Amino acid sequence: MSGWTFFSSTFFGFQLGRFNIELTLFICSSFFGFQLLCFIILISHYIYKMKTDTLFLLIALLFILLTITACGFGDDSWTAEHGYGPITEPLELGEISEAKALEGRKIFATYCEACHTMNATISGPALGRTASRRTPEFIVNYTLNPRENSQNHPIGQELSDQYPGIMADTGISAEQALAVLEYMRFYSEYREEPDGA
Repeated sequence: MSGWTFFSSTFFGFQLGRFNIELTLFICSSFFGFQLLCFIILISHYIYKMKTDTLFLLIALLFILLTITACGFGDDSWTAEHGYGPITEPLELGEISEAKALEGRKIFATYCEACHTMNATISGPALGRTASRRTPEFIVNYTLNPRENSQNHPIGQELSDQYPGIMADTGISAEQALAVLEYMRFYSEYREEPDGA
């Protein structure tokens, strides 16, 4: 998958005093800058014949820290596509449910309609086509965590520049956010309100 880092194994022999150590380094190869820095350190080791155990430990620690930093304990491509928030795995949504969409419409009217509608801009953007342009995970994460997404995610920053202020934290639950998502999916698919709205 594009954007996912992959790992390469590079074997280096270090002659440190009486120790002959074969060290396997796993480096995130998509982060070329980190690899280059590691390579420079290794070359420096041989050039200046640095042979102390303490220095070896420092170099090993540096490799570990660089690898952790490069990998970021996970792939940032998830955040880039799906936003910051509690949804960290793909949602299993199934077919669009009109009954759940109606439930979401009522929640939307209570918590969202002061700033949003489906087909017109108020103080926030119209949301009628959002479900066809953003991932379900992004919509739920943005709904549950609007401040962090508005401040730190590129899409949220762009929206904050286009519309006044930052989206307020509504305090709705994850279950309610999923119902709102279903309403947005329904409207995006059928371009009409669910029956009973």
